[in-house]
This record gives sequence, C-alpha cells and structure tokens, in this order.
Amino acid sequence: MVIAPDRVAAVLLAAGNSTRLGTFKPLLPWPAEDSDEMLVEYQVRQLLHAGLSDVIVVVGDRADQVEPAARRWGARVVFNEDFASGKASSVRTGVAAAPLSWLLVVGVDQPRPASFYRTLCAAAQDSAPVVVPAFQGERGHPPLFHPRLRDELLAVSEQSEGMRSVVHVHLLDLQLVECGELARININRPEDVVRARALVDW
Repeated sequence: MVIAPDRVAAVLLAAGNSTRLGTFKPLLPWPAEDSDEMLVEYQVRQLLHAGLSDVIVVVGDRADQVEPAARRWGARVVFNEDFASGKASSVRTGVAAAPLSWLLVVGVDQPRPASFYRTLCAAAQDSAPVVVPAFQGERGHPPLFHPRLRDELLAVSEQSEGMRSVVHVHLLDLQLVECGELARININRPEDVVRARALVDW
C-alpha cells in the first residue's frame, strides 16, 4: 500500500546558524539570487503544494526573522530552545509537535520541488519502517519515517548521530526510492547552491 501525501507531516529543520555556508540558510534568496522568496518559504510552499497534511518548522537562531517567513504559507512554527546543541535537538522538538503520522524530516538546506515529495510518497510502501530517496542506489535525503518509529525519533541524540541511528537500526528493512540527483543535494558550500539551482527547472 502506497503512502498518500495527506498521511504525511513534515518537520522542517531551520534552527541552525549555517556556519559552513557563510550565510544564513533559511533566509537565502531562492530559487534565484534575485528572488523575493527565501529558502524557508520555498521549502514550506513546496511541501504543502505536494499535499502533505502538516508542516512544522523548527526555528532557533534568528527565530524572529525565520518565523514570519515560515508562517507566510501556513506552516506551524516551534522554537527549539536548545538549538545550539545540534540538529538532534531540533528533530526531537519537531517530532514532539507533529501529529502521529508518517514523518518526513527535512533540512532547510535540502531544497526539493513538490514533485520530488510526490514521487517519494507514491512509491513508498506502508510496510517499510523507513523510506529513503536515492540517486543511483545511493541513499539521500529526506527520510520518511513510519508512525511506529516516533519514540525512536524522540530519543535521538548528537552522541548517537541523530536520525542516522534510527535509519541504521532499520537498515535491512528500509525502502529506497529512486528520486534523481536532487536526493543527494545538501547546501553547505557556495558551489552546492549553484548545483541545486541548476538541477531543476524551478
């Protein structure tokens, strides 16, 4: 049985301080340098356009700037008081605020169009504990977690490598879904920005 998008909620992680890129990722103009829209807005809009039931944006650093941008398209916003400790704390904060449903955990630095999320959901099998987009057989992002893994996600830590620990536990049962090169995109360096913008006819 495939997973309808309206059975999926998204947790969008936008709390970090973006030190590797050298500019603040959530407020990066997107998809072009002269866009009026910011990356966090783009992400929220695409997730909702894909038909997901709920989008929870986790904010921390510069929350006063990110929150209004995140709410512009109807996302819910939660503040991670412990954001400086690392991404795992934001995962826990977002999952705690999410409904009991399939959960797509997306980094704000992983821009994907709505069609990407629809492809992932359309191929996902209800029996799989974790569904992972892939490019040429290599695991990518973002992972889609079965509702029964909620407690495992609420227990992630930096010491256990966050969500990777949950994926690793279910490695033999996870489902890979071919989603193209975008599955492997994370914006950490200026060249990643150029590559992401070039991959899709936005």
